[in-house]
Amino acid sequence: RSSRARPQKATERTSGRASSVHVHRTVADARPLVLSVAFWGLALLLLFTPFFRGLFFATEQYRALIFAAAVFWMTAFGRWLTRENRFFAHPLDYLMLALPLVYLYSAFFAVNTGLAVNEIVKNTLYFLAFWVAARLVTTVREAETLLKVVYLAAIGVALAGLATATGIIDIKDGFNPANGQISSSFQYHATLGAYLGAVFLLGSYLWLRAVDEPQRLDKVLPFGLPAWLGALNPRPYLYALGNTLIMTVFLGAQANGAFLVFAVLYPLFLLGLAKGRRIPALWHLALTGAPALGAIALFLRAVAAKNYDLAWLWVLLGLVLAKLLQLAMDWYVMYVAPRLAGHRNAIVGGTVALAVLAAGGALAWAAGNTAVIERLLTALRWHNFLHRLNYIADALEMVAARPLTGWGGGGWQEAYRAFLDYNFVTRQVHGHYAQVSVETGVLGLLLYVALWGVFLWTAHRLYHGAKDDPARRALVWAVTMVAVALGAHAVFDFDLSLSAVALVLFTLFGMLAGLAGGGDEESSAETARRQRRKSSYVPPDGTRLAAFSAAAVLIVVFGLTLALSAGFTAQAAAKLQSGDVNGGIAALKRAAAYNPSDPDPHDLLAQAYRARGDLKSARAEAERAASLSQYDPRRYQLLASIAAAQDQPAQAEKYAEKAVDLAPLDVRQYEALAQTHVTLALNAVDKGKKDEARAWTDKALAVPQRMQERMKAVSEEDLRLWSGPRLQPRPDLRLSLGVARCLRGEYQPAVAELDPARKNLQDRNAKGQATLWLVLAKEKQGKAKEAGALLKEAEKLNPRFKDLYDTLKALPLPV
Repeated sequence: RSSRARPQKATERTSGRASSVHVHRTVADARPLVLSVAFWGLALLLLFTPFFRGLFFATEQYRALIFAAAVFWMTAFGRWLTRENRFFAHPLDYLMLALPLVYLYSAFFAVNTGLAVNEIVKNTLYFLAFWVAARLVTTVREAETLLKVVYLAAIGVALAGLATATGIIDIKDGFNPANGQISSSFQYHATLGAYLGAVFLLGSYLWLRAVDEPQRLDKVLPFGLPAWLGALNPRPYLYALGNTLIMTVFLGAQANGAFLVFAVLYPLFLLGLAKGRRIPALWHLALTGAPALGAIALFLRAVAAKNYDLAWLWVLLGLVLAKLLQLAMDWYVMYVAPRLAGHRNAIVGGTVALAVLAAGGALAWAAGNTAVIERLLTALRWHNFLHRLNYIADALEMVAARPLTGWGGGGWQEAYRAFLDYNFVTRQVHGHYAQVSVETGVLGLLLYVALWGVFLWTAHRLYHGAKDDPARRALVWAVTMVAVALGAHAVFDFDLSLSAVALVLFTLFGMLAGLAGGGDEESSAETARRQRRKSSYVPPDGTRLAAFSAAAVLIVVFGLTLALSAGFTAQAAAKLQSGDVNGGIAALKRAAAYNPSDPDPHDLLAQAYRARGDLKSARAEAERAASLSQYDPRRYQLLASIAAAQDQPAQAEKYAEKAVDLAPLDVRQYEALAQTHVTLALNAVDKGKKDEARAWTDKALAVPQRMQERMKAVSEEDLRLWSGPRLQPRPDLRLSLGVARCLRGEYQPAVAELDPARKNLQDRNAKGQATLWLVLAKEKQGKAKEAGALLKEAEKLNPRFKDLYDTLKALPLPV
């Protein structure tokens, strides 16, 4: 930007294109060190975040926010030094700032305040990355530097995926041996596919740039080479290797949506290139894609056989083949193409015809092979596609319920169970824009429409405004296509919930905003507008720097307190698991103090207090958790169990019914409801209220009928899509039903429920309870020998069960 170095010579500002280039280079050379540090800070953010689980989880996002705030302050300070005080310079600046503000607005109506705060963190992070990129990336060279960082990160992610598949490193969910899907550090194969597919477009652009900027190999190496070898350009070989590796893992991700987006956008990418670059780019796709396809097929076969050395050998051979094909392409360009210069149209036509014949032949072969068609239909995962349509349909229903306020950040994750037509479990909508609409209402959706509209408008202006600058034009096209690839796949998946991917997208937005504000080549009109803007220059008085500093400090403190809270929560969980209840409670109190919006510390505190016998404190903490997390049925299950322990039957039943209302297709809520009824029945037995106890057992025994009636309302089509257990009795529910039968003196039906429950329950405590009640039922039936054997079995699980059985025998049964 021309205002970076003031004052400027009059001759530098007056005449046309050459003068503007001279001014820019003077400015770039005069860039303060702090701005260079900020630039590489942004680069580090893009380089490393993919390796922190794709920055999907809040704890990593807090740390990234702190780092981004430091980079933001350095950028603001550097701009203050160069007298660049404008905070807004492009319409995207306003729209990107609106992202965290919209989430802040929706947080006031959030159904889970902790998740809402986390979304504010994420979108603040995106704004900071965008704003820094828009200020620091104003030239083709700067943009390409950041793009190369993104490219290098993708190569690392690809290598991590291969290393995980071969057992060199261990990434949870980084590789699925059942179907051979690679997920790498993103832990989700579809996002990995979308990311690598977009970066392959970027790699193709970088390969073309390397071809267009020839560099002789004999000028790089310190020793002599034969003339034919020394004339080779080494840089395209590096990108050929990198692109082959990326394509290999892209294919290994087996992400159908990513394949579809790539199949649509790569031809579009070719159309936007200069005419002379389209055929080379198409050949580059073929000469990297073919080795990648063979390498990944043989790699996965070797991995399935656990022959990991052979698997890596196949990858290596694929890279070697790609390099040889690049060599053949160079040989053709240097020695064959000049002799065919007069036959360019025939060469182009032949290339297109070859591509069409190859595609047609593949389709014809597949059409005549039933097994291939069946495998293709299986691979398309039509079932998954229908699921995603239903996710989005449920999301739209939620938007209709709260169109102006949304449900707050994380609203889908918190409340979607209440809107389901059939059961499924997903924390994400699998459609980013639908999820944003759920969280922020119509405002968020309109904001994203505006963001994409202004971004594409900016790209259009830059692309058509650089007709005389092929390098700048190609860069703008590549940045646009990579961004569109990421944004298009996010229509039907949750890629942008992984902040590492979203950071790349919004940094690309920032690049175009920065290029729109300045660059290597400016028209005289742009230069004139820049000079007019400078006429409004006001000497800095420190107020702006103070404001930037205060904002950065506020963001750092915000992120730091959230990170500390998460740390104390994790510490408390470890202490509670080890039996240190007092230490766990102390850590949880600190966690709740640092992040009052998070319901989880209060939930854990309630459980800890209940374990210690402090039911009053447990109830208070559970109520606080439920107020912060209004649609999570687990909060109400906890409240129901505490209220039952406090002998408050009306409250206990209300909370248990509330949990069912919030997740009416989740069998666990019915199991918890029946358990609450049985607990209340036992309380009534202890007080000698047999009629009340029998009434509670009636309600417990009615739960299976309620489940059956609810299942009747599910259509046949929805039943085919149902995920997880159906609404039918499982061991936990059968335990409650068996206890209810015992309380009523119905011992034979009790045995029929308790015996299978005892055999199938996994929890030792629940298994012991089922065994004890089965002992009681057997004794009441006069089967003392069987009862004795079962009692010994219960004592092996826990010696204290003997005393508990004596308590059961003393109950005044039946009711």
